[in-house]
Amino acid sequence: MGSFEVQGLWWIPESEDHKVPGVLSWSPDGGGTLKLVGQLWPVVLLDNELPGGGVQKYRDRTHEHDHSYPVVLGEVEHNSYTLLNAFQTSKRDWSLEQSTETVHANAVLEGGWFDGPEVEVDRVRFRLRDLADWVDVTGLEMTYPCMDVDGDGDEFAVVTARSLPSFRIPTAGPGVSLLHRLGTSTTGNNASTVEQDWVLAIDQEQMVPLQTFVEVASDFQDLVSIATGRTSEFTGVVLHHPDLPKRSLAGTPIGKAREDMNYHAQWSNRVDYVAEGVSAREPLSVFRMNFSFGQIGVEGVGRWLDTAARFRTELGRAMATRYSRGAYLEDRIMNVCAALESFDKHRGPDDEIWYVKRIAACVDLAGDIFTNLIVEDPDAWAKRVRDLRNDLAHHRERFRLDGSVGGHLISEQLFWLFVLCILRVAEAPDEVFECIAKHPDWDWLRKKAREAQP
Repeated sequence: MGSFEVQGLWWIPESEDHKVPGVLSWSPDGGGTLKLVGQLWPVVLLDNELPGGGVQKYRDRTHEHDHSYPVVLGEVEHNSYTLLNAFQTSKRDWSLEQSTETVHANAVLEGGWFDGPEVEVDRVRFRLRDLADWVDVTGLEMTYPCMDVDGDGDEFAVVTARSLPSFRIPTAGPGVSLLHRLGTSTTGNNASTVEQDWVLAIDQEQMVPLQTFVEVASDFQDLVSIATGRTSEFTGVVLHHPDLPKRSLAGTPIGKAREDMNYHAQWSNRVDYVAEGVSAREPLSVFRMNFSFGQIGVEGVGRWLDTAARFRTELGRAMATRYSRGAYLEDRIMNVCAALESFDKHRGPDDEIWYVKRIAACVDLAGDIFTNLIVEDPDAWAKRVRDLRNDLAHHRERFRLDGSVGGHLISEQLFWLFVLCILRVAEAPDEVFECIAKHPDWDWLRKKAREAQP
């Protein structure tokens, strides 16, 4: 999912015989930039017969294009590339026949050609930051036989790597699994490592748009981010297509194996490692988690995915306050206030009731764990949330004069109210709520709530 640069030939499906050399650069921040030595649409020259009998050449501009390219195809050292949702950013005419063109691509598919912008596949594999630490089930074991009583005295260690069975997540939607993967790497004669990872695998029996898989993966990403307390960004996305099976040297398909197609996109839920001062591979301590995979369980993850699909827009709006570090505090409060209102409206009777009653209903659903967090009368707290939301929504005098309405404490309380409510609807095990209540951050919020009391 990092940056890369490749050189190759590029063309558009409407003009397959016109291939242009160029350099494609990709970065997760800026997307794709294709710099061409030529232009994707071929130059058409027409003759203008002059009165003296001469002929003047000129470009045919009667069929000008809008310079948007739903698909750009490329070939780089026998590897296939598809640029999706691309458009021209600049163009220079060096002569009557020669031009250079620069194109921006919003997404890049490496390893296959698609003739349209609607990518349809039947398998997708997502790698997520912190997923292996969250699952916390290992296939690696290190032993030191030299330390045994009957050892021969030599100093050595034995590393055993076993591939573990998959976790199949029961859902009402597509097939979802967690797959265990092993890998090795060697640095000369000095170092050899064995690595493991857990991968989110989503499968469909029929071909469906890529967005279908991304939505389910996003719901799972939200769960891991809530559980670990930090953004579980996508670190790799691989697509599989039935027309691209893995083949033996003889050219026959190898079972159900498929060729990998790496999908590069500008994912919005990403970690700013420089700003946060963390490493992309920094391990996650189990003591910093709000709850683990073992505590919520396979069945609990399945119920979460089904519940998240039901409240996908509300969940997305609440989680945006976590993923977007640069959001104003007032926007964070308003987003969760709106998400809570819609959540309560769509989980029960769609009655037109007062906002404070909806918040009170959410507090009641969250249970004692939340009332212990806010350290005040739940009805009084719900009325305070209503007043805060109205002050912000209508820009009332209390906010207009000094902008001091709301703070970090109320923002965190609202977010956790939403999280607790959606976990309740998903019937998360009691162990999940007990673990959340024991988290150090929870104690800190409770302490701040006590200090804020009159």
